[in-house]
This record gives sequence, C-alpha cells and structure tokens, in this order.
Amino acid sequence: MALENTIFTPDGDSLTIQVYNRHPIIDYPINFTYEDTGEDYAFNGFSSAFFRIFDGRVTKKVKDFTSQVSRNAGNLVINCSSSDMTFTNPSAGKYYYEIGYVRSGGYEIVLQYGELIVI
Repeated sequence: MALENTIFTPDGDSLTIQVYNRHPIIDYPINFTYEDTGEDYAFNGFSSAFFRIFDGRVTKKVKDFTSQVSRNAGNLVINCSSSDMTFTNPSAGKYYYEIGYVRSGGYEIVLQYGELIVI
C-alpha cells in the first residue's frame, strides 16, 4: 500500500506551509491516507507524534513539538500557541519542517517534510 498525503502536490512534491510569526496554529490537520484504497492511514504502533522545525541556513533544529501534535483517525493535528510559533529572526533564512510519529519501541517515522515560510 502506498501512502498518500493531502499536502503533497499531484506530482508528489512536498508542499510549503506558510505561518505568521507570533500567531498560533490551531487545529491544523494533516491527513494521511492509503493511495490505493483511500482509507485513513493506520498509524500502527502509535505512541506519540512530533512536528519539528529546522533553520535551513544553519541546519539546526529550532523547534521540537510533541505535546502540540495529536492523532485523530488518519490525521495528525497541530496545535501550537503564539509563543510556540515565535521566531526571533524569521527573515534570516529558510525554515523546514518534518512531521511524523513514534511507534512503540521508539522508532520514529517521518511522514511529511517541506519548506516552512514564516511571515
């Protein structure tokens, strides 16, 4: 079964997420389904989820969210406060994100990644 994510473009490229500096992300769902059946992704062995942001200019992790990401059926839902989404120098360079989940036993599975634009 192939995994399909609704924030991928039809060509399979990742999609850019745009956020506003110092503005919360409230109930932002990212849906994952199986391409061949259209059914929700099962998240087998789900233990927790994560949403990470990296500064592409210096290639280091600048944000690491776990309690702000929950699972609902085939969705990972992001809820970050305005303080969570505060970037000290948003115009300094490109940011990138990855979102995924941790299976029981500690094995991380990244399901989506792409560019994050902070305005």
